Amino acid sequence: KLVDFGTFSVAESAARQGRNPRTGERTGPGGRRHPPAGGPDPGVGVHRLL
Repeated sequence: KLVDFGTFSVAESAARQGRNPRTGERTGPGGRRHPPAGGPDPGVGVHRLL
């Protein structure tokens, strides 16, 4: 399913992309902290939300 990001606020778009809208930090589902780049599963915050 394609999402028209023009219909979402910046905060909603950031959240949908797995980022904390206030800090821009990548987070996993439920707002958990994302492992550092090069960690055991980089990108998990984004891929699990798709």
